[in-house]
Amino acid sequence: MVMDHFLHKRYCHEDGELRSLPSRPHSHLSLVHISGFIGEKDQLELALHILHNAAVLKALKIDPWPRTANPVRARVKSENRLASGRSVALEFLCKDDHRNVVSVLEDVGE
Repeated sequence: MVMDHFLHKRYCHEDGELRSLPSRPHSHLSLVHISGFIGEKDQLELALHILHNAAVLKALKIDPWPRTANPVRARVKSENRLASGRSVALEFLCKDDHRNVVSVLEDVGE
């Protein structure tokens, strides 16, 4: 049996610098909703890339809860990761949000 908490690691500064792709402005992406955000390094890098390159972005919603066909099972498996996803989004993503477009959802169904 694989321990679930070893498969997902919350990003922290000790994990090294965040990678970034070359700037490629996107002129059509205005609404983004990322569900299942648990604060892994690659998730944060993608969200930052969208934030920095979507020129007409109006809203970037970060949702720590995965949206699955079985919400009860997803909730049980995700409760221990909710705080990590929220804290990474608030600590690293919101501080780069100079247009005030990022919102971090707090609970399932928000």
